[in-house]
Amino acid sequence: MQVEFIKDSKYDAGITWSMLFYCAPNERETRAKSMGIEVEVANTLAGEADYSMVQQYAENYVSKRYQPLEQEFKQALKGYAHTWSGIHTIFSKRVPEITSHNWFHDKFFVVLSPFNTGVSSFGEDKVLRGLFVPTGEHARITAHEILISHIWSILYERFGEEAEKDENFYYWGLNEITSNAILGLDTTLNELWPRHLRGYDSYLYNYPHLQKAKDLLKDLFINRETFNEYLSNGIKWFKESSKDS
Repeated sequence: MQVEFIKDSKYDAGITWSMLFYCAPNERETRAKSMGIEVEVANTLAGEADYSMVQQYAENYVSKRYQPLEQEFKQALKGYAHTWSGIHTIFSKRVPEITSHNWFHDKFFVVLSPFNTGVSSFGEDKVLRGLFVPTGEHARITAHEILISHIWSILYERFGEEAEKDENFYYWGLNEITSNAILGLDTTLNELWPRHLRGYDSYLYNYPHLQKAKDLLKDLFINRETFNEYLSNGIKWFKESSKDS
C-alpha cells in the first residue's frame, strides 16, 4: 500500500458541502467559523440536499480560496510526504498484521484542505487532512483517517448490510475507538508518533458519548484473541448497552 498527498479542490468542495449539510442547523454557524467559511456561504451550501445543485458554486468558492495558498500547499505537500516516509513501511506492514486483513487499496490519496482538519471515507481510497497542521505532527491523524477507511472495509465485509446502514452509529463508534486503539495501544505503532501524541486515553475527547465504550473496548482490544472476535464483542457491547440506557 502506498500513500500520496495531493491537492484536489473538487473533492474538497464536496467534503466541505457534506460537513455543512449534515451539521445540525444550530451548530452550523460555529462549524462554518471553525472552517474559515463565511456564514452566508455555509447557509447557501447547506441549503441544498442535492449536492449537484450547488456543486458549481462550491467548486468555484473553494478554487478561489485556494488561489492565495499556493505556497502553503507546496510546502505542506512536500513536508507531509517527507514526514510520512519515515513511518510508512512500518505502518503499512503492521496494520494488516493487527487487523488480519490485507489493505483493500493499493494506494490511498490524502487530500490537503484549508477547511477541514481530518475527514475519512467509508472504505474509499481517498481521505482528507488539514493543510495547516505542523508537518512533524500530522502523521498520527493522517494514519487515523486512512485506518478508519480500512476498518470500514473490514466491517462491511464482516457484517454486511447492517454495517452499511449503521442506523444507530454503533459501527461508527466502534471504528473510531478501534482506530485509536490500533494507533495508541499497539507498541510498534505507538512509537511512531511524537511523544506528546502517543497513547490512547487522551483521544476522542471530542466524542464524550463514546468515553464509556472507549474504556471498555480498551480491555477488549488488549485481551483479544483475534481481531474479528474483538469486533464482534465490540458490536455486541454497543447493542447491549443501548438496551440498558
